[in-house]
Order: sequence, then structure tokens, then C-alpha cells
Amino acid sequence: NIFLVYFSPFISSKKITTGLKAGLTIYNIFATIFLIGLFFFNFTEWQILTLSLKLNALEFVLLLIFCLCYFYELMLKKTTDAVPLFKLPSVWVASGLLMYVLISLPLLLVGDTINSYNRNLFIIMFSVHYISISILLLCIAKALTCKTSQPIYQFSCSLPLFSLY
Repeated sequence: NIFLVYFSPFISSKKITTGLKAGLTIYNIFATIFLIGLFFFNFTEWQILTLSLKLNALEFVLLLIFCLCYFYELMLKKTTDAVPLFKLPSVWVASGLLMYVLISLPLLLVGDTINSYNRNLFIIMFSVHYISISILLLCIAKALTCKTSQPIYQFSCSLPLFSLY
């Protein structure tokens, strides 16, 4: 998940990062099983929708944990430079992601039940999901326009990506 890569430099606790990596590994296993099941089993449309919603809900729980850990670390962080929070790109990304998750997670958890009772309500409900993802994308766009010394993403790699020799 791209958000694990993004939030890793901001979370200093090794226990939290290890737990998040373990959760992401479990999610990836479930997602792989789901994809393999799509090709080798005859799932009905209802089963695909139900499994997909539950898998997305699991992913959103992990994203919620990422956001909460980020804000927890941010509040504990002792800084010497007084930069307003709204000028930090990472705050915009985390805030947008948090809004997206908090709006969409309840919809994902009850989506299959609502779909079975009222298809029109299900469609309207997922319109709200698309609006919330638009909020996330606007927050990411705002993060890209922040003028601060904090990079939007810090990539560190011990292996050379390109070799001139």
C-alpha cells in the first residue's frame, strides 16, 4: 500500500511500524486469495460484491490506523521550528485520508446489507464515497502546493537504483 510507504518516515515507533506492516501483509494475503478465487471459482455477483466490500473495509481499517498513528506521533513530536500544521504537506495528506476513511468505512461495512434491501440507496451511498475520495484528492493537491522545508515524501533506498558504471 502506497500509504505505508508514505507514512513510514513519519512514524518513529518500530512496534507500530512492524504492526502496520503485519496488518498490510495479512491484507495482501486476503486480497490475493480473493483475486485467485475470482479466476478459479464461480462466485455470484452478490458474493463478489460482499467479499469486495469486506476486503475494502479491512483496508480502510488499516488506513485509519495509519492516520491515527501519524497524528499521535505528530502531537508527541517536539519541534524547534514553529511551522503551522496547515503548512505541512503530510498533515494535508493524512487529514484527507482520515476524512475519506471516516466517511467511507461505515458505508463499506453496511453496503451489502443496504444493497440487498434498496439498490437505489446503495447507489446514492456510493456517490458519497466518490465525493469523499474527491476530498482526499483535493487534500493531496493542496499538499503538493505547500511551501515548506518538509518534503512531501522522503525516499530512502540503500541500493543504488541506477549505476553509471
